[in-house]
Amino acid sequence: MALLAERIPAAEAHEWGLVTAVYPADQLDAEVDKVVATLASGPVAALRKTNQAINAATLVELEAALEREKQGQLVLLESKRLSARGPRAFQQRRPAKFIDS
Repeated sequence: MALLAERIPAAEAHEWGLVTAVYPADQLDAEVDKVVATLASGPVAALRKTNQAINAATLVELEAALEREKQGQLVLLESKRLSARGPRAFQQRRPAKFIDS
């Protein structure tokens, strides 16, 4: 998904376990309201601690991930061949043809 920039149909995302539920567009607001109501009536302190625990477990390497992305972008931007191909193709409304360097 990230490498090919392809969209995934909702049913397929559900099948793969990327989402827990899929709703028709005309039912989405009502379903969101149900979740919000459930959370709003729940134990606020426990929900806050759960949220903090999830964030601590999953975001511990955020700074390192951002630094890796920054370094990768810098390498690409510093390469005259690579950095010019994408924007040029975009301006010319054609697919970019990249040559590994």
